Amino acid sequence: MAAYLIAVGGTGMKIAQAVVQMAAAGLYSDLPEKTLNIYLIDSDNGNGNLAETNNSITSYQTCYELLKVSNSEAPVFPTEITPTTEKSNHWPIFEEKNQETFIQIFDYSTDRKDTARYLFDVFYSQEERDPNTKTDVGFHGKPAVGAACITKIAGENEGKDSVWKSISTKINTDNQALVVICGSIFGGTGASGLPTIGRLLKKQNEKEKLTLNAVFMLPYFTLDETKISQNGEESEVKKQQSKIRSLSDQLPLKANAALRYYDEKAKDIFDTVYLLGVPKPTKIPGNKDGGSQQKNPPLFLEFYAALAVRDGFMTPKNENKPVVLIARKNPNNLIWADCPDSPTVKTKLTHHILFCLIWLLHVEPELKIASEQRKTNTTWISHFFTNTNLIKQEIGRGDIEKITQSCRNYWDWWVSIHEDSSVKLFEQLIKQFKSIVPKKQGSTGELEAAIDQIYGVKLNKDIRAKLVTAKTKPTDDRCTEELIAHLYPLCQPKFVNDPDISDGDKSDRWLLPALINGNIGMDGTGKWLRKNGLTFKAIADDLSISDSDDQAKSVTSIPDMWARPLLVQMALLDRDHPLHKSVKKQWQKMLAAIALAKVRNYPITIQKADLKEKATDPIEKALYALIPDENNSLYSLDKDNKINPWSILYVFLWDGKAIGITSATTLICPSEGENWPEVPRLTLYETKQLYLWLETLKGQLSDSPGNPKISESIKEFQDQLTNKKPDGEVEVDTDENHPYFGQQVDLPSLRQWEQDSDKKEKIIIILGQPISPDINTKSGIVLKPRQLEGLQPLQIIPNPEEIKRQWGLEAFQICIDKPNRVNLDSRSLNDYRNREGYLFADEIFNKDCYFLKTDQKELPGALSIEGKAINYNWEGNTQPLTSLLPINPKLLTGISPAELIKKITATQESKGGEVLVKFTLKLPLSGHEKDYEITKNYPIKKDNILTAIPTLEIWPNFQAKGWSEYYGFYADISRQPKTFRVKFPNQPDPQNVRTIEDGESLYEIINLTAFPDYGICQEK
Repeated sequence: MAAYLIAVGGTGMKIAQAVVQMAAAGLYSDLPEKTLNIYLIDSDNGNGNLAETNNSITSYQTCYELLKVSNSEAPVFPTEITPTTEKSNHWPIFEEKNQETFIQIFDYSTDRKDTARYLFDVFYSQEERDPNTKTDVGFHGKPAVGAACITKIAGENEGKDSVWKSISTKINTDNQALVVICGSIFGGTGASGLPTIGRLLKKQNEKEKLTLNAVFMLPYFTLDETKISQNGEESEVKKQQSKIRSLSDQLPLKANAALRYYDEKAKDIFDTVYLLGVPKPTKIPGNKDGGSQQKNPPLFLEFYAALAVRDGFMTPKNENKPVVLIARKNPNNLIWADCPDSPTVKTKLTHHILFCLIWLLHVEPELKIASEQRKTNTTWISHFFTNTNLIKQEIGRGDIEKITQSCRNYWDWWVSIHEDSSVKLFEQLIKQFKSIVPKKQGSTGELEAAIDQIYGVKLNKDIRAKLVTAKTKPTDDRCTEELIAHLYPLCQPKFVNDPDISDGDKSDRWLLPALINGNIGMDGTGKWLRKNGLTFKAIADDLSISDSDDQAKSVTSIPDMWARPLLVQMALLDRDHPLHKSVKKQWQKMLAAIALAKVRNYPITIQKADLKEKATDPIEKALYALIPDENNSLYSLDKDNKINPWSILYVFLWDGKAIGITSATTLICPSEGENWPEVPRLTLYETKQLYLWLETLKGQLSDSPGNPKISESIKEFQDQLTNKKPDGEVEVDTDENHPYFGQQVDLPSLRQWEQDSDKKEKIIIILGQPISPDINTKSGIVLKPRQLEGLQPLQIIPNPEEIKRQWGLEAFQICIDKPNRVNLDSRSLNDYRNREGYLFADEIFNKDCYFLKTDQKELPGALSIEGKAINYNWEGNTQPLTSLLPINPKLLTGISPAELIKKITATQESKGGEVLVKFTLKLPLSGHEKDYEITKNYPIKKDNILTAIPTLEIWPNFQAKGWSEYYGFYADISRQPKTFRVKFPNQPDPQNVRTIEDGESLYEIINLTAFPDYGICQEK
């Protein structure tokens, strides 16, 4: 039987550091085999917290080897800590190359079109799938990402010589392993690693041979945005500060979501869970997010966590699998009475700090002086070191410095903890000592008096005198070991005076985040309270959190690859969940989209996923390894429930984009952030049919073994649609013979399997059968491309909002293809931009309009547009203007100039003192009797008025059948920059264009094969 501490993530490192400090004082000396195995798991190899913890472990191990006494227990550093090298105690998770990003690890690419890729899109947000999301520097608040990575890599490492294999093998071969795993549940690596590592260990070990406890840290610190580096652009600093504030505001929500997850999962993994937090998190500097500069200061809750670790090792397994909490007497003061096992903890920790003080202030300085002066100027030194060469020898070997460094680390650790003004444990001692240790000089009289007054330890009278009379073993080597063996017992405190603190407000006495009521049931303070009947959900319900729905939407703190469907399950079925309203709305919209897909021409298709244990794809393999249990499932896949119902999933795709999956507990699970059509925009027919479609779905759930709240959620959705069941309607109108989605949703019976056969009574067909369109009404219009003689087919794609305003039709009712799969509401609509044969309405008019300083009479032969004359006040005179048509030439590939000129008008208007020209274009589109009207206003600006008009002629100036030789002539002799050149459609090759430049004059003769109907004006 051995004890194993597994510290995960940055907070886990800080807890391990606290454990090491307290082990030095002997608080873990009662462990089985007197050995503590510490393993560190953090993907951020260069993290400063990790480095400090490894340094603490190395320092401890050095002192342990120096001071261990044969056949007896050393008075200090009594517990052996293993492994002895950083390479064997730290699992960096990512031990191989090409594992820098999340998508690299799972071979994910948007180029993939298989079901595994689409599952990944549903399970992870766009931010989590970002190719720039690095994983080798931690998981940074993305526990679902971390859970997937740890599971995959741990599985791969089982067959390799890795740290993880060493950890799991050692625990597995231990007959009665005691394991405590610790870390935060509100961050990244710790939050993802705690349940994942626990689940892996549980799976690999027999239940009777393993005791697995956990210490969960709820939010206890936040980053101080005012203390970030001010170097760099001001905008970047403000951006970073805003990010820190946002992350801090999300901490209670993260804790809430994590606790709800553990409400179902914790008992399946852990035997006991210790929960720790604070009502008001401590602010720490927020300069670095990972890397060597991330060195969080020690905080008092890590001290409690180390005590929880100790209790987890010392307390027998509890079959009730309790949640363990602790409270203090007063939230504003932390005293020894608030510590569990207070007499032992208080005595040992105080004993060690007194030893460290005496060593740092007297022993080490006097030994150095004796070595430098080559004489023993105190009697006690000569009692242990018979000559100065022995002192010099041990100083040279580093023995004395090793003890000094350990004492300094212990002291600094406590000083940092006492930066919190509520900590009173060594308050008087630290106040006296703070100015002495850094300077290593000055009088220590006041400090010695305080030690005597509080702890009853007299330095000069007791310790020095007893060292002189100590019975030492004659030795010429390891004198330091002999000295400490006699010195340490003399530092034993007697606690002459101990301050008492009055009780405080009960609501804040729990070491938990701020509670609304605090009605958990406090049975005392300063002891571990094992709450056998307390649920994680009860604590989550009592947490004080923000009501901001927008803030809640961005919180992803479920440490599971299946986080998305699990979140939908928890939020949908729990009205007290912070995300209940948001998730319910998404769930309803997805159901409505599936039901109305055929009516509204939604481009939804389905792909089937079959997850198996022997899957080769890394995504499917990891999903199967972490597959949820079948609790609360609405259906079973086989008669004997041997096949997990989560192993068969159907992925819903919208224009090839994954928008959701089927769910064993909530029927469907929408992807995060999908912008579904609004339910209130339903027609009367759609409302009736959707009500009946939901009624059919609810009927198929009538005898389901799953959670009855699903049927309640469907009933609630029906009530929102209409107050009563539609009159005259008995059943929904669907088509069973022609699957709209390409295939059916073939899930087994919701009414259970028949007892006497393997045949299924019925399948969930309604999810694969959308409502049929109303045959009595025209539900959609297909816009057909215009194709006139001699012109290309051109499809005009109108603006959805304008279609609704002008025609009174919704975007989903306007299709642009014959199969009716792409409509104005389709996500793939933008794929048609810049595609040949398609032109969006917002592309028809150009960005700018230019005017000629003349009237249309001076343009003989040119077609004139209708409308009022355009005038402009030019330097005090009214000047007529003629506009060049601001039209995209692509429009003229599908409509003739003669037709265009009949459909466009220009009028002059004034608005707010600005002179505008309003162009109105009325286009006949198929499917509706009304023209589609497009307008755009152009301000008349002096810079857009062209003062010089070039000469332009076409010869011959008529069209004749079979004539194939024409000439265009262009001349600009104005010598002014504000004019234009002309390019004709079907512009000939350069050899058929002759250009003549005469000074500032320009002439062009263009050989054409057809009469040009228009010219394209370009900047000169």
